[in-house]
Amino acid sequence: MGEFEGLEFPIPPGLEEFDFPPEDADFGYTDPDWAELYDAGELTDDDPNPEQLRIVLKEPEPALSSLAGIEGVLMATDPDGYEQDDAEVDVPGSPGAAAMYSAYTNPPPHDYRAEQWDIVIEMDEYPMYQVRYFAPEDEFNEDYADALLDSLEVNR
Repeated sequence: MGEFEGLEFPIPPGLEEFDFPPEDADFGYTDPDWAELYDAGELTDDDPNPEQLRIVLKEPEPALSSLAGIEGVLMATDPDGYEQDDAEVDVPGSPGAAAMYSAYTNPPPHDYRAEQWDIVIEMDEYPMYQVRYFAPEDEFNEDYADALLDSLEVNR
């Protein structure tokens, strides 16, 4: 189990902890080969993001409102092929949480289909969590995504 700021979660198989730029995530994991290229400045605009788990600390707001903002961005990215499904989920230690599954095609130069879970976990006080599990469509680990939804817990 991984832990960040009192949030417990399963660690994605085969991924390693990665220090994302602060505008992208407060904590996360990604493919070690991609991380090495990223750190060396050797990625190009054509290189897709690999499988990743990102955690962002956010200002408190209702979970479904936060997901609506994410949905708007993704829908604008792929208005014709965007798919989504959302639901309230139970995260022990949180007063409320919601999850949204999305599938969309990234615009050129990336131009690849991706899948992701966005899970927003409300807290009684700052911060609230946004957990994103993302991968190109052919790398999306459904077993891990299910385990992530079932295993999240807040201990603070």
